[in-house]
Amino acid sequence: MPSETKPANFLLPIDSNSAQVFELGWQSWSPSASYSTLSTSPRPKREIWETMAFRPGFVDPSGPGRFVSDGWLIVDPGDGTPILSFEGVDLPRLVPHITATVIEDSSGIPHGNFTALGREMNTIATSSALLVESTSAIEVRAWPALTSIPSVLDALSRDYALRLQVNFKSAIEPAWCSWYCYWTNVTAADITSEAEKIAALKLNVDTIQIDDGWQIDLGTWRPSSRFGDLDATIKTVKDIGYNVGIWVAPFLIGEKSQSVIDNPSFIAPNQSAGYNWQQRLLVTDLKNSNVRSSIFDTFKYLADKGITYFKLDYLYAGLISDDPTTEPYREVLSGIREIIGSEATLVGCGAPILPSVGLFDAMRISPDIAPHWNPPLQDVSQPGSRAAVLNARSRAPLHGNLWINDHDCALTRPSIMARELIASAMEANGGLRTFSDPIDTLDEWALSRLKDLLQTSSPRNTATATTLDISNAAYNSSTSTIADHEKNV
Repeated sequence: MPSETKPANFLLPIDSNSAQVFELGWQSWSPSASYSTLSTSPRPKREIWETMAFRPGFVDPSGPGRFVSDGWLIVDPGDGTPILSFEGVDLPRLVPHITATVIEDSSGIPHGNFTALGREMNTIATSSALLVESTSAIEVRAWPALTSIPSVLDALSRDYALRLQVNFKSAIEPAWCSWYCYWTNVTAADITSEAEKIAALKLNVDTIQIDDGWQIDLGTWRPSSRFGDLDATIKTVKDIGYNVGIWVAPFLIGEKSQSVIDNPSFIAPNQSAGYNWQQRLLVTDLKNSNVRSSIFDTFKYLADKGITYFKLDYLYAGLISDDPTTEPYREVLSGIREIIGSEATLVGCGAPILPSVGLFDAMRISPDIAPHWNPPLQDVSQPGSRAAVLNARSRAPLHGNLWINDHDCALTRPSIMARELIASAMEANGGLRTFSDPIDTLDEWALSRLKDLLQTSSPRNTATATTLDISNAAYNSSTSTIADHEKNV
């Protein structure tokens, strides 16, 4: 398999009628898929979503034949020649932003020496070519033995995991999550009540995960008086027979947080992580030793209470910085792992994909699921079951290589649009199995389906992961009906 390291720019011939480009989105919620070179790929529909769901500062103009990817790009030239991959050479420290643009008439355009498949190409004599550009050096590899983009993504993931000596849990037991039941209004009484009902039904659940809403504010990671007694909640849930999980967004500070007043030096100057919770989201300065100590104190506090499952969210904020390297981000996450211990389960969400490899047991690989099918403004980086299902399919080959894939919770209550499709999509993947329904809302179908779904996360299914159709067709059919999508899931 020939490979070489190249600087930022080169051209390769393609058959634009047949060629496909695979983009790997920057973070958990960013769109990832294969696209025909006759089409284009999604861009944020609102400016704020560029920050919160794409790679800030690296959202290129859209248009036919324009594609963007972060860290890895895969191209099937469509002319019978092998699939090519383009990979950052300094991953995970530096993640190149890679663009690919179709050039309709590229005959005679010089681009320097580029060797692939044994050919020396100082100029390209073809009517169509793909101009690939990168912000830093990339390696080009040809994969003559592999015939599909998913199989190349699988091989890239496997190689990357071996290089980083990745070690994650081989299996994670099912969990119940409070988020899609109670949102930010969750209380201690809600948690213990749901745990008791789950136990009465003998559902196969190992962990009760308390999601957003338990904390004083976004930046003060202690239980609020509104939530109630966290210690008593943990004890009750454990006495019932379950482990306890919790949600934390360690790299964010809300502008309304008491931490802004108490610790103004914690905030990275001139940086924004977007807007949510009816406030601007500020970014913690991960190079600041006091910030690190505060984050580590939070996780020691929670681990000492007996919490063994940690969902870390909005992690993209940790790489909003003028420094393009990822060392501070990885150092802080490694420190969190050391504090909670190797036996604890660590799940990432809203996290930059390639910089996070080797640090988590499971990783969200899609935007949020939702009670509704279509995401707002048809932006597939935003919450909506269609977006979640499609992105989870596109990143299926990451499962079992980089971590256990988390395609978000199953929602099975009758009020959920397309609940059958959500359940089928989860069943087709071997990743993390969680659900987030109030138990009293479940009907006979939901209870029966949950008994099928709530299984230990299964080992990766290589045949499924490498043969899925991860083309862009479903992304580009934003007005089609649920039935149109069922055949693609």
